[in-house]
Formats: sequence, structure tokens, C-alpha cells
Amino acid sequence: MRSLATAAALMLILLNAGCAWRAKHHGSPPPAHAQSRPLDTKALYTPGLGVALKAVDHHEFAAAARDFRALAAQGNAIAQMMLGEMYHEGKGVPEDDIQAAAWIRSAAMQGLPEAQRMLGKMYFNGQGVARDYKQAATWYREAAANGSADAQRELGSMYFNGRGVSRDLPQAIAMYRMAAAQADPGAQVALGVMYHLGQGVPKDDAQALDWFHRGAAQGYANAQYYVGLMYQDGQGVPRDDVQAAAWYRKAIQDNALAQSALGALYANGRGVPKDPIAACALFDVAMATDSPVRNKVAGDRALLVHAMTPAQIEAAMTLARQMHALGVSEALDAHSTR
Repeated sequence: MRSLATAAALMLILLNAGCAWRAKHHGSPPPAHAQSRPLDTKALYTPGLGVALKAVDHHEFAAAARDFRALAAQGNAIAQMMLGEMYHEGKGVPEDDIQAAAWIRSAAMQGLPEAQRMLGKMYFNGQGVARDYKQAATWYREAAANGSADAQRELGSMYFNGRGVSRDLPQAIAMYRMAAAQADPGAQVALGVMYHLGQGVPKDDAQALDWFHRGAAQGYANAQYYVGLMYQDGQGVPRDDVQAAAWYRKAIQDNALAQSALGALYANGRGVPKDPIAACALFDVAMATDSPVRNKVAGDRALLVHAMTPAQIEAAMTLARQMHALGVSEALDAHSTR
């Protein structure tokens, strides 16, 4: 689940309209005893809820938990969801996923889309409840029908992978499109990948690149990486290593794939000046943060280090430490200007 929601994010939930349950959406009925009437989230906002939300913003978690509990006992769905999230994160209360799931379920049963999404995620991960992909899909479906872009994207992934539902690429695409229409960058990337691979849709690299660009315009690192990859491979756009490097550079702060890809460009002097120190440091950072990438770049790093001098290796290790301490982009910028 995402981190404890801020007051501003919850205000968006309060203003969200149309939270009616869809009893037969995609042929699946809502869970037993679920609220069938639209949930008037605006009516849930009270001065007491505002005080509790402000306490969260100020990191006064014990006070927030106390206030949320009082409101949750009165049936306030947002307070129930927030109290559940606090139990999940162990903020203001002892960490307890069983309690978290119970409170989040109470809110979900009232038709709160974000709580429905959270409960789906708990079933998917087996947190506070037994792992159950069918239940996860059921709750994601309800949240998706109530407008949750996150749930639409997650349900799309379940249809794509055949978890909890039969594998159904057209349904996966439909869910991704619903989320992408709400500017969800993860769904935009998923659509780009499906167009790039020709899964469920005709292969179309121009469409793929367009979806990657939409996510990249929001600063989404995975999308920026894929734009760079398309430029590097010349797919949907003329091959351009300079553009590839520029897009990888945008994504390197937290994206191991972009770190390793940019490292390979530095190692070979493609799109950027050849720089084994920067290449080795980027490989090291990528390998430290992502296990699949570690396996992928281990061989390239070994070949690179074999051709480096001891002084270059020491400089690369120093740069990698600076990347961890200062941030990848900041440390690389400082290194490049020396």
C-alpha cells in the first residue's frame, strides 16, 4: 500500500463523486453485505476529521490515531480507512496488519474506492488476510468501477497475468485504458509495452512511444526509461543515442534500468563521452538497488573493470558512494563538470 495519505490527498477522495457499487460490473457481484447505495464522501468531512488529517500532516500520529478511532467507531469510512492505514504502517499505533485489514474492510464495505483498492492490495499481498487473488480481483474490480485509477491499473495487470481471473488481454487493455485516461503513468507505460510487444493489440511502436511520452511528461521514471530505450533501439523513432542518454539521465535518480542503460552508454561512448568511471559507478548503484539488474549488468561490469586502472576503479567506487549519499543525478552532474 502507499504511504500514509496526506490531508490534501484525502480531500481529493472527499470530492470524488459517484461511488455507487456496480453489482454486475464484468459479471461479478459485489461482496456480500456491501453498501449498494452511492457513498456521499463530502458528508463524511467533519471538523473532527479535519483535525485528525492536520495531525497526520504534522506527524502527530498518536493524536491522529485517537481522533480517527473515535470517528471510525461512529462509522466514518474515511476515518476507518485512515486508522487501518496507520495500523498497517505502525504509526501512532502498533503495527498490526490484521487490525489494518479489519478497519480498511469496514470502509470498503461502505463503498469508499480507496479503501476497496487497499483491501484488494492486502488480499493480493497476503497482508492481514490470507493471500487470495480472486478476492483481490473482486475488490480491485469494485474500486475500478468506482473510478480508482490505481485499481484499474492493478486489475489490468491481473487480467494480463491471469491471477485471480482468466488471462484476458482485451480486458487488460480496457482496464489500462481506463486508468490511462485518468493520466495514470503506470497504465500509460503498460499500454506502451503492450503496443511495443504487440500483445492484445497490433504491434505499433509509434503508439508505444506516444504512451511512453505521456508517462514521461509526468516525470515517471519508468516511462522516461522506455522513451530512452526506444531512441537507443530506433523503434518508433530514428535511432539517436544522444536522445537516449538524455532520457536515461532524466530517470536515473530511482530507476535501476535507466542507471544500467546509461552506464552502458558511458562504457561505450555512445551518446555521451566515454567515461569508464561514470559507467562503473552507475553499474554499482544499479546493482545495489535491483536484483534482476544486478544479474544483467554483472558481466558488463566485470569486462569494464578488467580494462580499468586501479585509480579509475577507486574513483568509480568513490563516485558510487557519492551517488548513494547525494543522489545519483547530483553526483553525476558534479563528476561530469570536473
